[in-house]
Amino acid sequence: FTKAFPPIPSLINNPVPLTFTITNNTATPLTGLAFTDILPSGLVIATPLFFINTCGGVLNVAAAGTSITFSNGTLAVGASCIISVDVTSGTANTYINPATTLTSNEAAPVVAPPVSVTFF
Repeated sequence: FTKAFPPIPSLINNPVPLTFTITNNTATPLTGLAFTDILPSGLVIATPLFFINTCGGVLNVAAAGTSITFSNGTLAVGASCIISVDVTSGTANTYINPATTLTSNEAAPVVAPPVSVTFF
């Protein structure tokens, strides 16, 4: 389980994708995949809302919102999927998105470390 922002700084008010990648390296299909990612103060989900979800399940995001919640996902053995949500900021700053924990019904929780994005 990883998450990433693009490696280059962005202009303020310009949407950038926050992308989560889930890979099933276990010998069992995974069910009940879930995580909640709380954006740091000053960072919001972009308007208009744009997201990609190849993981199935339920993705709960709202334009101008501050959290990304995913639940009820499934993933076959050896498969990968992505969830990508555009976020933005109206203030020049470097924002650190904290660690996010992915849970499932079959495997131990997995933590994606913090990532940062800079707007100028």
